[in-house]
Amino acid sequence: MIFNSDPIEKPFSISGAISASLFASINKKDMDIVVDLFELMPDGK
Repeated sequence: MIFNSDPIEKPFSISGAISASLFASINKKDMDIVVDLFELMPDGK
């Protein structure tokens, strides 16, 4: 999944823990979830 936000107008910092809720169902013993946070530049890179 990919989620994009509107452009952020002012500089900001993210520090500390980030929390989210994810609901998933699998038919296995366990699974791994990875979340990455990226900056998308105006030129698309």
